[in-house]
Amino acid sequence: MRSIHSLFGVATAILISVIAMTGAYLAFEPVINQFSVAQNSGLSVADIAGITVDHNPQVERIERKANGEFIIHAVSQDIPTSSVLDLQTNQLLPKEKPSELTQFFTELHRSLFLADFGRGVIGFGAFLLILISYSGLALLAKRMGGWRKIFAPAKGTHAQKRHIDVARFTLLGFLISALTGIYMSLATFGVIPSSSDETLPFPDQVAVGEKMSVAQMQGLANIPAASLRELIFPYPDDPMNVFTIRTDQGEGFIDQVTGKIIAFQPNSLWQNIYESVYVIHTGRGGIAAAAFALILGLCALAVPYLSITGMVIWWRRRKTTTRAFSNTPLSKATTVILVGSDSGSTWGFASTLHEALARHGENVHTSSMNEVTQTHFNASKIFILTSTYGDGNAPTSADKFIEKLESLKINSNTQFTVLGFGDRQFSNFCGFAHLVENQLLRKGAHFFFPLAKINQQSSSAFKVWGQYISRCLSCEIVLEHKLKRPDTKKITLEKIVGRSEETEEQTAILRFRTPRHHLNLLGHGIKFKAGDLIGILPPGSHKPRYYSIASSSEDGFVEICVKRHKFGLCSNYLLNLNVGDEIDHFIKENYNFKPAPNTKPLVMIGAGTGIAPLTGFARENAKKRPTYLFWGGRNPYVDFIYKDTLIDLTRQRKLSKSYFAFSRFANRLYVQDRLRSEAELLKRLINDGAQIMVCGGPEMASGVRAAIDGIASQLGQSTTSLQQQKRYLEDVY
Repeated sequence: MRSIHSLFGVATAILISVIAMTGAYLAFEPVINQFSVAQNSGLSVADIAGITVDHNPQVERIERKANGEFIIHAVSQDIPTSSVLDLQTNQLLPKEKPSELTQFFTELHRSLFLADFGRGVIGFGAFLLILISYSGLALLAKRMGGWRKIFAPAKGTHAQKRHIDVARFTLLGFLISALTGIYMSLATFGVIPSSSDETLPFPDQVAVGEKMSVAQMQGLANIPAASLRELIFPYPDDPMNVFTIRTDQGEGFIDQVTGKIIAFQPNSLWQNIYESVYVIHTGRGGIAAAAFALILGLCALAVPYLSITGMVIWWRRRKTTTRAFSNTPLSKATTVILVGSDSGSTWGFASTLHEALARHGENVHTSSMNEVTQTHFNASKIFILTSTYGDGNAPTSADKFIEKLESLKINSNTQFTVLGFGDRQFSNFCGFAHLVENQLLRKGAHFFFPLAKINQQSSSAFKVWGQYISRCLSCEIVLEHKLKRPDTKKITLEKIVGRSEETEEQTAILRFRTPRHHLNLLGHGIKFKAGDLIGILPPGSHKPRYYSIASSSEDGFVEICVKRHKFGLCSNYLLNLNVGDEIDHFIKENYNFKPAPNTKPLVMIGAGTGIAPLTGFARENAKKRPTYLFWGGRNPYVDFIYKDTLIDLTRQRKLSKSYFAFSRFANRLYVQDRLRSEAELLKRLINDGAQIMVCGGPEMASGVRAAIDGIASQLGQSTTSLQQQKRYLEDVY
């Protein structure tokens, strides 16, 4: 479904955008016409015809446009003329030519200036829009966890969230436009009927005598002027001729002597359907129809935006996943590589492995772990390369893998190996890779090589792993992987907000000026919120160091908190900067670590520099939801550099209360000790539906988890159960 959505969306972006934008422009015309044309409420066709004949006895035909305008067609000195009946003055005015711009957009919208061929292209474009809309809706339901959750807060990158939010609130509108448009296109080409095949037979007999005044004809007086489509007058010198009238109900004949309807044929079902579709699509059918068409037009304006953001998402996915892969069709693949990645770096290692196996003659197919199907498991060998998010969690492209694995069968001829990527400083080093291996073993999978782990994206360790794999496969696989330097932009240090007094483990708050490109509306990953990450590359390094952001792009600056590590390349580089210095950076959204969009209590727990994003969350607490901060430092007189900020946030009621613990001062408390001392408060908050957010080092996170488990257990909860409810979030570094 994703392939259909992406393929047709990218391939037809320009066509459907042209259809949508021209349709949106034309949607404003019926509304404007409703205000420019006088209403004919209470008038009958006899009234309109009488006024017309009084001014021009040579009238041949009266036509009522969908906007309510009456066009009078007559002949003057053998020259056809057209005029407009002004119902405010009851005068016939010269008919103005349609706006050239409106004519241009009308023709472009209907046929691309290519006559019938263009009409066919437009109809096909409408069909593709329906297909794209349906596939997008199905993908949205799948992404949100079912149709019932389709309006739940969206997750993903900024581009993905905006794409989803705009789509789900406008999709119904442009889907109606597309459906009605394709119906009219099919009717134009006769694929479906738009009228009855039966023709109303001309009357055999008509009355003979003096012609009745058109204003007195009962047949015309009984028909409201708003129902008229067309009134054709009889030839002046033909006593056997009749009036022909077409209304929104059907077609009939009126005797010019008696003024009565002598034959009438109601519209067929197909005619009524076409009339309704025409009114809905064009808005030409009264104020309500015009207003509805305007809504559809506004929805249509979302199509070009969705096309652009959709292409951005598609290009990013292509760039960070299969950009380097010449995939063998899955059904013919003998070797499969499944990738679990959060930042995209694991895809680079997968690309190197893919190329090495392909050079050896293997038929290789690489895809994300979330895309796994039974067909993947039919391959003879499966390599699973996955990173771990935080302290043991699944990365973005693998967060559905364990769930999908439950419904898959393990082929006895298929052999597996799992390679984990992580950081040894975490207590749960490569925790998700461990989980994947254990789940596969539980289902009876066979491994040709046991779980291996790569620390901090080590290319040399990856090469050694390749040598072990070579021995298992009895072939030589050389894995020479070079880390690609991320695309970065320059950013300038604007201010050093605060700096601790110590030197060896100095902590500072650095504020960088936000350049204009951070406000890009297309969502190129550069619009950010508190809790997102800034990747910084110190000179001479291709490996980024990530820092949590304590501000949002709306603030106009990027604020981070940095602690000096003795041999830390990036921390020493940052803390030696002077105001005005530039650094290379990129922004990465951390959408797994964001406060829930509700008003239930928020408990924020951190230590050291982990206070940065928590402070940012408090800054963004415009609704003043109950927010409590627990923070652990070393000495309040040395490293409490956020003190003034927290006082301001408390004064603004964005922060309800703060609790501190200092490990090198007075009673030597750690943040988990402070949690236990406020157990009753925490029990009450958890019972009230509070969300708990933890940010800091792995040791602190482990201690906090133990403390919360002890408190929550009294309520029949645990950090695990709270995590499953999205009420316990960790950002461990």
